[in-house]
Amino acid sequence: GITYTLKDTSDAEVSFMVDKNVDATIDKISAFVDSYNELIGKLQDKIGEEVYRSYKPLTDMQKEDMSDADIEKWEEKAKSGMLHNDSGISSLLITIRRAMYTKVEGVGLSLSDIGITTGAYDDGAKITLDKNKLRTALENNPDAVTSLFTQASKSTDNTEKFNQSGFMSRLSTAFLGYTQQATDVSLLSLEEQIADSKDRVDILETKISDKSEALYIKYSRMESALASLNSQSNWLSSLFSSSFGSS
Repeated sequence: GITYTLKDTSDAEVSFMVDKNVDATIDKISAFVDSYNELIGKLQDKIGEEVYRSYKPLTDMQKEDMSDADIEKWEEKAKSGMLHNDSGISSLLITIRRAMYTKVEGVGLSLSDIGITTGAYDDGAKITLDKNKLRTALENNPDAVTSLFTQASKSTDNTEKFNQSGFMSRLSTAFLGYTQQATDVSLLSLEEQIADSKDRVDILETKISDKSEALYIKYSRMESALASLNSQSNWLSSLFSSSFGSS
């Protein structure tokens, strides 16, 4: 028999002997579907997570008056909704759903033909598996089933490459694209924060310099006044000494 190897979304290998053990193949694909749906569910939960705007990050002083359990509960609320309606995740889910129903060029089967379909639109990109249809497809056309999952494209055109790629290849490209985008956004945000911090430092340094200059002028004038006062005091002392001494 021929051994086929797939990778699920956690990079775990899913190997199976198509023409030797159909039951084992169905079990592994079923396990992949479960893991895949679990991941999709987590992503959907994140973009639908409630935002608690009244829960601001705690200061060290506030934490001193709270128990560890209270701090944990507070911070859980404060962190909730950080990815609410995140455009990157929403776009990723749309791309994955499209990967499900777009036929793979050159393969005589679609995912729906082998029993893998998307659910209701509210379920996002989650999928369902009809094991009976999958069994039939594996028994009658194992090579097409394999191509449906693993076919690769050498095209440099993104649209053409998408259409020619198998489901696993499409998934991999979608997740890599999201990761790259998220990294780029994070780096851009970090660069903006660094630039903003530098601007604040420059402003602060200018204020410190201006303040120092103002204080220098103030104390310089004060020293001049004190010197003048000391001079007058010495003159008066000399005057009184001379006056009283002569009398």
